[in-house]
Amino acid sequence: ISGDYDETTAPLNESLGYFTRHHPTLKSIANNVQVLKLRKKIISGSYLPQVRGFAQLHYGRPGIDFFENQWSVYFQGGINISMKVFDWNNLKKDRSKVDASIQQLSHQRSDILKDVKKKLEQLFTGLQSLDNQLLLAKKLTAAAGEDAQLKEDLYQENQSANIDYLTALLTRERYQSMQQELIFQSRLVKLNINTIIGKGIEQ
Repeated sequence: ISGDYDETTAPLNESLGYFTRHHPTLKSIANNVQVLKLRKKIISGSYLPQVRGFAQLHYGRPGIDFFENQWSVYFQGGINISMKVFDWNNLKKDRSKVDASIQQLSHQRSDILKDVKKKLEQLFTGLQSLDNQLLLAKKLTAAAGEDAQLKEDLYQENQSANIDYLTALLTRERYQSMQQELIFQSRLVKLNINTIIGKGIEQ
């Protein structure tokens, strides 16, 4: 990992929105819901009256007089109307099955979003805590650096013992180490956030 590596994250709502728009499972659920809605329309249409037309062209002896010797061209046409009369309860049952499947997918989507939102809220709370600790560590590091510089000046002027200067250096290094550790932990949390929402996987 390069020294200048950093992990960036968007705010909570934006991260949750990214997850909602891009997660494959949620996309699959949305597609399945659309398919079920189309199926519901098809089911409803299958119970509506079905109208069919027909047309025929004949050459022969039309009419009821079989002994008529005159042949001619004649046309027959009509409309057939059919509908399901005794299956109305099946329509309600079939539509209810589709509605139940849509509701099940909606609950599944809602559960996924609730779970991810809860995890993201916990991670962002932890990230905020790390940011506060990092800010404090930077202040402590700066103060320890000033103290170390002061002790060094006093030591150079023979006004302070060597042990005081070394103690100040050790304190500054300890705060610097604490600061680096907090930065590392912050990057890990950001990485977890981006991993959960699926951001950066294509990279």
